[in-house]
Amino acid sequence: VAAFPSVAAALIPKVVYDLAERHPHLTVQFEEMEPGESVAALRSWQTDVAIIDDLNIPTGALDPNIETIFLMEDVFNVMVSRDHRLSERPTVGLHELRDERWAIDTASDTYTRMLVEACQEEGFKPNIVARCKGFEVTIALIRQNYGISILPGLRASYDLEDVWVCRLVPEIRRRIFIAFRTEEKRSPALQAFLDRMAEKPPLS
Repeated sequence: VAAFPSVAAALIPKVVYDLAERHPHLTVQFEEMEPGESVAALRSWQTDVAIIDDLNIPTGALDPNIETIFLMEDVFNVMVSRDHRLSERPTVGLHELRDERWAIDTASDTYTRMLVEACQEEGFKPNIVARCKGFEVTIALIRQNYGISILPGLRASYDLEDVWVCRLVPEIRRRIFIAFRTEEKRSPALQAFLDRMAEKPPLS
């Protein structure tokens, strides 16, 4: 199974634990990959399952022999320090972030481009003061009130001490899918994984 960090952190540990309990002879090998990498791995038989999103892999961009199943929608949120002027606000308009310092996770070029384009549509260019290659440094800078960021809702699905999460207006959403090779659909191992992922709610 290949999956990008935010969905992997929120979903994969619980899913693989449950599968180990239900199917003791099934071993799940996990590798963290961005959606583009995981699709390439799927094509080259280096993984059996790729969890992807429609920001990085647009609808219609996959090979005909790769099948997808819709998993969930994810809404992006504004994350600020508890000491920030916007903390305690339930919603924040993107235009209100014009004069902020931004810390962004640059693991995905598509994510970075999406944020910059969204800000430009609101009439400003984000003042990016930190480009991080992972969530840990990004969130540390937010906690210190040195910068703010817009991050996937899945990042807020577990405890974020000293961080305030606001809903962004207008919303930015992405759709998340499970991708696999069509000819592998009858594999018992794959079917066990798909059955567990289909259980609701997905974060349980």
